[in-house]
Parts: sequence; C-alpha cells; structure tokens
Amino acid sequence: MIRDGRAVAAVAILTMIWGSSFFLTTLALEGFHPLAIAFSRVALAGLALVPLAILTGAGLPQGREWRTALVLGGIGLALPQSLLAYAQLALHSGTVSIFIAAVPLFILLLARLFLGEFISIRRWLGFAVGFGGLLVLAGPSAFGGMAGDGQAVLMAVIAAICYAISSVSIRGMKGMHPLRATAGAMVAASAVSAPFGLTHLPQVLPEWPAIAGLLALGLFPTGIAQILRYYTVRRSGPVFASIVGYLIPIWAGFLGVFILDETLGLREFGAYALILTGLLVARERAKP
Repeated sequence: MIRDGRAVAAVAILTMIWGSSFFLTTLALEGFHPLAIAFSRVALAGLALVPLAILTGAGLPQGREWRTALVLGGIGLALPQSLLAYAQLALHSGTVSIFIAAVPLFILLLARLFLGEFISIRRWLGFAVGFGGLLVLAGPSAFGGMAGDGQAVLMAVIAAICYAISSVSIRGMKGMHPLRATAGAMVAASAVSAPFGLTHLPQVLPEWPAIAGLLALGLFPTGIAQILRYYTVRRSGPVFASIVGYLIPIWAGFLGVFILDETLGLREFGAYALILTGLLVARERAKP
C-alpha cells in the first residue's frame, strides 16, 4: 500500500523530466552544436537556481566551497552533458539512457577505490552482472576500436563515470546547503563550458523545435528537477529516490520509439535487464 502519495508523485515527475532529457537533446541537436547545448543547459538552469538560492537564504558558495562547486559543475555537469550530446549524434536516445542507468555501478567501484568502503561479495556480484549488461549494450563497437559507434559508446560510458565521480565527491559538501551547492555548480559549469559553448552557437536562428528542446533542457532536467530531487530525498530518503534511475530508461525508450521513431532491439532490452538485475543485487538489504 502506498503511504506517501507525494513522494510517489515526485518520483513519477522526476522520471518523466529526467527521462525526457534524451528526447529533448535529440530535438536540440537539430539546430545546435553539442557544446552549445551543454553550455546553454547549465546557463539557463543557473538563471533559475541562483536567484532562488539567494532569495531563500541558501546563498552561493563561499571560499573553499567553490572547489566543490567546480568539481560538481565541471565533472558532474559540463563534461558529461557535452559527451552525451555528442554520443546522441550516433546513438538512439533510449540506448544512451541505459548507459546512464549504470551510474550506481560506477559509484560502487569508486567508493571502494577512493573512499575505502567495504564491498560485500553480494555487491561485487551485482556489479559483475551489471557490467556484463554494459558490455552487451556496447555491442561489437566496444571491441572494434573507434570505428562505427565505438566513439559514441566510449563517450556515453565516460559520461556515466563522470556522474559517478560527482556523486562520490558530494561528500565534500559537508554542511553546504543542497540548493547552495547546486546553484554554485551551475555557475561553475557555465564558466567552464562558456568558452566552448559560446564559440559554437549557430549564426542563424534554428527552427522552433530545436529552440524549444534547448530551453526545456535548461529549465526542467537541469534546473527544476534538481529542486524536486532534493525534496524527494529529504522526504523519503535516497534509497526511495534512487528508484528514478531504474525508471528513466523506460520513459526515455518510450519517447524515442513512439515520438522519434527510434528502434530498440533485443540487445538493448537484454542489456537493460542485466543492468537492472545487477543494480538490484548490489543494493544493500534494508536494515530492521
């Protein structure tokens, strides 16, 4: 029985917002360069989050806090969003979303390597199963050098690793308010990506669908969703909020197939099943 309807509704909305980012990126790519998309996303989100952080009293990072903001903004936003936009030039939006669903697997590995966390045999087994799903999803291009889709696959994997690194580095936030850290990350990401994004802006105004896709990317998946994410985590905890990661590929695949006329074959479904199985096996058992 569902006891917290608001939390369930928040997860459903987050799934649709973040799952739609791959569809919106496909639209934006019709008129914008990948680097311009990455810069515009964080710049638009910053325009929404920075005033909100100031008005609510959270404020912006101070002193050494900007180091954390730079890591979150550069490695957690600017770089992976650029790589994903490039990857979607060759890969379907639904396929790219499955790579991102494997972020918790990389978090598991990084937590062991850099934080010294104990990893049980059960969790290592889950990692192995999920990583096998990644290899299935990558397909022959993963073993054929940089030919064909190999470069796009590599970019998607690196983007997933970047998201994992930023998640692990969040521990450096310490007492920093979530909204303060997020707004600072948007400022840092904008500063990092501006030299590349501004030089790749189109000289001729693109068609309206590309503009709408870009605006929606900045305001919803990059901006508003961050606020809703923290609401969900604070209300129901990170474990419940992590359900979104499992649902995103389903929604992204739905939009890709029924709106963009993309095709997802048995390899994609099989890979997602393996990744999902690995994630479920690797999850910590609930403590009484």
